[in-house]
Amino acid sequence: FFFAPFLMEEWGELLGFLTDGRSDVRKIAVQNVINYTQSEPHLAYVEVEKPESIKHLCNLLCDEDSIAGDAAQALINMSAKAPLVKLMVQYNVVDRVMDKMGSKACPLAELKLVLLCNITGGDEGAVQSFLQTHDEDLTGMHMAR
Repeated sequence: FFFAPFLMEEWGELLGFLTDGRSDVRKIAVQNVINYTQSEPHLAYVEVEKPESIKHLCNLLCDEDSIAGDAAQALINMSAKAPLVKLMVQYNVVDRVMDKMGSKACPLAELKLVLLCNITGGDEGAVQSFLQTHDEDLTGMHMAR
């Protein structure tokens, strides 16, 4: 794959801002990521060159609601590509979302459910993660919630 130099520069800068200590900076960065995740060339770039982008977005799922919602939207957009879904499974997105969904007053429940549906819809690893088949004592715990 050949990726334009400006694309590499922009993503590199955005990654730094996604982990910034200031919430207003993270908010603006994740809003920009949403725009990028709507185009195939950017998704291909993430898949090939910047898979750690998914890790940073996963971490933001536990941030303030406005940031977490935008991170969920970006991950929903990314979940259109099977290789990116595999990365989401590796970064424990299913567990992170289910931990948040366990509370009765779960903010952003609709976005998180869409993300879970997209991830578990076609990836065997995601389904196993959702059902927690890796640990006999926890099997089906997410479903019991």
